[in-house]
Amino acid sequence: MPKDRWLRGHAFEPAIFSQSCPHAEVLVAVYEQIQRSGLTRYDLSLFIIQHKMNNDRQFALFNMIAEQTLLIPTLHTRNSDHLDFHEVSVWSVRKALEQAYEAGRSGSRK
Repeated sequence: MPKDRWLRGHAFEPAIFSQSCPHAEVLVAVYEQIQRSGLTRYDLSLFIIQHKMNNDRQFALFNMIAEQTLLIPTLHTRNSDHLDFHEVSVWSVRKALEQAYEAGRSGSRK
C-alpha cells in the first residue's frame, strides 16, 4: 500500500484540493512532507490532538487574562457590537500583555 493511500481515502487529492482552497499551497506542502516522513495515520492523529489541546490551553489562558485584567467576560465572538467591542485602559492592556508574556515565558522553561 502506498504511504499516501490513507490520506487519499480521506478525500484529500492535492490536485483537486489546490483549486478550491485559498491556503492550498501550504496544505499541499504539508501533505507532501507527511508523505516523505512516513508518518502513519496514528502519528498524525496524535499530532492533531496535541495541537488542539495546546490551542485550547492557550485560549483558556487568554480568556482568563481578558476576564480578570480587562474585565471582558469572554473572547468568543458574539456577533454584536456592544458585546464584541470593549473600552479598556492602556494600563490594563499593558498588564494583560505582561501576564500573557510571563505565562509564555514560564511555559517555555518547562
